[in-house]
Amino acid sequence: MIPLPQRGLPSVSCSGHTISSRFSLMDTSLMLTQILAVWSTVLSTILAGVKVWEVRNNRLKVNVSALWTGSEDIGHSITIRNLSSFPVILVGWELFYRQQKFFIPQDEPIEKNVFDWSDVTINPVSVFSLDFNGQDYFSTRKTMEVNNIYIKLYFSMHKAIVRQIFKAKI
Repeated sequence: MIPLPQRGLPSVSCSGHTISSRFSLMDTSLMLTQILAVWSTVLSTILAGVKVWEVRNNRLKVNVSALWTGSEDIGHSITIRNLSSFPVILVGWELFYRQQKFFIPQDEPIEKNVFDWSDVTINPVSVFSLDFNGQDYFSTRKTMEVNNIYIKLYFSMHKAIVRQIFKAKI
């Protein structure tokens, strides 16, 4: 009989130890797998951070301020600033007194407006003003002692936003 040559992988000798190249291939492939796993973890974390930043920057940002006067001719002015990077549609608003009684807010409406016939579009980084003069004027004397004044803004495709615009001097 003729002996058949053995089919096996060549051996590598390093400092007196014999290691088959099969194990060295497994070590290389295991190391490559670990490198790819770390790389994908880092990349997915960075992409998740970018997405969170994107969502945070694209949310509705509105600033409300008020100018109070004692004159019925000049009146009060409430300014709504759209600080978002996109236009918003104001579909209505409510102005009301709020007083806390035993930790339960009690609201008393001052004025309310729902723009049924024409909504107001506030462009990015621009201002819309509500003016209360003449017959729309309301007194703030009632407010100074006990009540705070709040405004509730209704924007299209967003939750209603409630902001305090006058704090009582309790």
